[in-house]
Amino acid sequence: MSNPKTIIHFSQDFTKGKPQLGGYSRIYNICSDANRHIIYTISTEITAVEEYFIDAIKVVQIPVKERPSGLFNQFKLYKPIGRQIVNHLQITQVIPDLFFGHSHQGNFLILQYVKNKLFPKKKILWEANGIGGCPKVNGTLKQRLANKIQYLLQGYVFKKCDVIVAQTLQSKEFISKEFSVNVKKITVIPNAIVTVNNNREGVRLKRENKKPKILCFGLFDQLNGIPFLLEVIKENKLSEIEFVFAGFGKYVKEVENLASMASNITFLGQLPYKKMMEKLPEHDFLIIPRLNTLGSQLYIPTKLLEGMYLGVVPICADVEGMTCVVTNNETGLVFKSASKEELITTLNKVRKINQSTYANLQNNAIEKVAKEYNWINNFKKLNLLYLTASN
Repeated sequence: MSNPKTIIHFSQDFTKGKPQLGGYSRIYNICSDANRHIIYTISTEITAVEEYFIDAIKVVQIPVKERPSGLFNQFKLYKPIGRQIVNHLQITQVIPDLFFGHSHQGNFLILQYVKNKLFPKKKILWEANGIGGCPKVNGTLKQRLANKIQYLLQGYVFKKCDVIVAQTLQSKEFISKEFSVNVKKITVIPNAIVTVNNNREGVRLKRENKKPKILCFGLFDQLNGIPFLLEVIKENKLSEIEFVFAGFGKYVKEVENLASMASNITFLGQLPYKKMMEKLPEHDFLIIPRLNTLGSQLYIPTKLLEGMYLGVVPICADVEGMTCVVTNNETGLVFKSASKEELITTLNKVRKINQSTYANLQNNAIEKVAKEYNWINNFKKLNLLYLTASN
C-alpha cells in the first residue's frame, strides 16, 4: 500500500478480559491490513490510560467507572468517554484520516463527539453488524419505548455517518428500505477471514477422531439455538457423537450441568480468540443451530467461515446468513431451523458418514471460503473506500 491511512476505531469488544466473540474477530480482521489502526476501548478495571498492541493493531483502554450499557448510559456517558479520547489524541498528537465505528449505537456518539471536537471535516464509517431497534418488540410499555428509542438512535447513526458498511446485499437492502437511506451510501463488505495467499496453503486439517466430534462455540443464548440444541441432546441417544462446547452466556449453567452428567459432552469454558482458533481444527464438525431471526438473515457468522477454512465441516440451520455460504451436502450439512426431527436426521447422517464423503465436504468448505470469503479481496474494497472517504 503506497499511502497507509490512520484510522481511529471505537469498540467495546476489545476491553481486556471481555469474551472475544464474532465482533472481536471481525474487527481484528478488518484491522489486519497495511493501514495504521488505533482501537479505543474502555475498562472499569483500570485507573489510567493503557496502551498495548495486538499484533500490529494499537489498542488504547480508557478508564471508566461504568460502561455505557443500556439506553440511559449511552447518552449519559458518551461525552465523558469522548473527552478522554480527545485528551489522549491531543497528547499523542495523532491526526487520523478516518473514524470507523462498530455495532453499538452509543459507540457512534463517542466517535462523533471526538470528530466534532478535533477533526470536524473527517468522515465516519459505520459498520452495520447490528441494527438497533430491529426487529420491533411487542413487550411491556417500557420495552416498547426502549426499542423505539433504540430504533430512532439507529436511524440517527445511519443519517449522520458518511459511509455505511454492510455485510450482505440483503442487509444493504433492508437498511435502505427500513431507514430511507440512499443505497449509494451503503457499501457491502462481506464477512470474511484472513486466509493464507487466497488459497489452502497453511490450512491445518484435522486428525481423524474415533467418534464424530462436534463443536459448538460462541454466545450461549436463545437466538444461537443453545436451548434447542441442549434439548435435542438430552432427549436422544447420541452417545456415538462427542459434543464440545466453548463460550459463555445466559445458558452457560445448563451447558455445564449437561457436561457434568454426560461422558460424551465437554465444556471448555470461554477461550480467548487465538486459543479458540487453535482448538477449532481438533473437531470434525462445527454446529450453529441459529433460530430464524432478522439478525440470522442479515449477517454471516465469523465462526462459520473460520471453521470452514480450518477444515471443520459446518452443520447449520437453514437461515439466510448461513445458506448464502453453506450448500447442503456440498460445503456442509443444513437442517431446518428449530426442527428437532431434521437435526436428529442430520446427526444420524454424521454418525454414519464415510471418510470419502467427509473429505469431499471438508475440501469444498475450505475452497469456498478461500475463494469467496477472504479479507484479501475485502482489503481491496476497503482501501478504495478509505481512499474515497478521506479525499
